[in-house]
Amino acid sequence: MKVMVLGASGQLGSETCAQLENTNKIDVNKVNRIDLDLRKLDSVRIFLEANPCEWLINCTGYHKTDEVEQNTELGFLVNSFSVRELAKACFEFGTKFIHISTDYVFGGDINQKMPITELDRVLPINIYGASKALGENFALTFNPHNTYILRVASLFGGNGSREKGGNFIQTIINLAKSRDQIKVVNDQYMSPTYAKDVAVIIKLMIEKQPPAGTYHVVNTGSATWFDLASYITDKLNLKFEVQPCTSEEFITKAQRPSYSVLDNSKVLNTLHNIRDWKVAVNEYLSRESKYH
Repeated sequence: MKVMVLGASGQLGSETCAQLENTNKIDVNKVNRIDLDLRKLDSVRIFLEANPCEWLINCTGYHKTDEVEQNTELGFLVNSFSVRELAKACFEFGTKFIHISTDYVFGGDINQKMPITELDRVLPINIYGASKALGENFALTFNPHNTYILRVASLFGGNGSREKGGNFIQTIINLAKSRDQIKVVNDQYMSPTYAKDVAVIIKLMIEKQPPAGTYHVVNTGSATWFDLASYITDKLNLKFEVQPCTSEEFITKAQRPSYSVLDNSKVLNTLHNIRDWKVAVNEYLSRESKYH
């Protein structure tokens, strides 16, 4: 079976390739920007025609949330219109399409206090979320019977996020080397998610081929960024203080959802159990400590 992974060297792409290569039944084609630049829409169909596959996994995207706020055109080009071209090509060639999306397609419902399901209304509050929401719509519209939308959130993984210069856990560890204390927002609730666990679900989707559609693929449980930072500090016995603060005290160019916790029940009932985020963080910290 031939599987193409776009963004193969990134945080989620590298974990996905590692999982897929761990079987002799899958031939993985690792694709990065140097191979296919999704900003060049005309090149998408040509590339996929020249490199046929049974499954296409799109781990790419313009993920710098604050930067996208000031680069709207590029944000929609990469996160929306390139996805449209990928979906159209997948439909033409009979390819199953796994497209990675985000919890940031939510946030506009200020009364949201319960984990968000796949049936809840999309309502983004920043340009990044809006561009990803449109990308979802394009994917489902142009390849309706063979598209899987996987919404992930607050990813951490072995390669960090190259665009963002690392993930949140790495940032906390690095700050501990140069500061005595930091402030971290304590009023934004999300689903910390290990990229390796998402990759496991992707592999299972390819093997079991559940019904196409939208799936929330996040670790179980929820936390604020302060909760996550405090947990990391305690586990690693870092000698600095993490203080809670509000979103108003930590102003960013792009507004963040106050609540974007995703309900992963559909994946649990359809494919596989996904462990609690704290257990996942423990493994990640143990795994990364071997390389530092």
